[in-house]
Formats: sequence, C-alpha cells, structure tokens
Amino acid sequence: MIVAYTFATLFAAFGLTYRYSMWLQRPPTALYWRRGWEALFKRPYRKQNSINWFKRVITDFGLNRCWSWRQASCRWPSTSKGFRYFRKSCFG
Repeated sequence: MIVAYTFATLFAAFGLTYRYSMWLQRPPTALYWRRGWEALFKRPYRKQNSINWFKRVITDFGLNRCWSWRQASCRWPSTSKGFRYFRKSCFG
C-alpha cells in the first residue's frame, strides 16, 4: 500500500512541476515572473524587501502554526472525560 502512495506522490510532484514550468514559459507569465524578481532585488529597496519578507514568513507561517496547534490542543479533549481539566488549562 505504501508503494502506491509513494508513486502517487511522485507522480503528483512531477505533474505540478511540469505544469508550473510550462506556465512560466508563457510570455506574459515569464515577463511577470522576471519583473517580480527584479522588483524584489532592486538596489534601493533590497534591505526593506528582505525585512518585509522575513516578517511575512514569521507572521504568516510561524505564528499561525503556533496558534493553530494551541487551538487544536484545546479543542480535541472536549470529547474526552477530562474536559473540565483541559478547559481550565487552556482558557484559564
């Protein structure tokens, strides 16, 4: 069973990579892609863009994952017998 999932995952990764590379070869998309990277690395804004990128990664991915894990750990015990204990520990 795991072999089937492995091949399915590899096939999906290949398909996505192929579609994305074909999409990037279209002239309007290639121009948009190239100009986007040029704007990101433009000399006067390079420092501010890198700071904004790190802030975005931290807030969108790092903090969101911490919040969602905290919420999930407080939600799942509601079906167990120790609900009152978990409710007090999560919500004070």
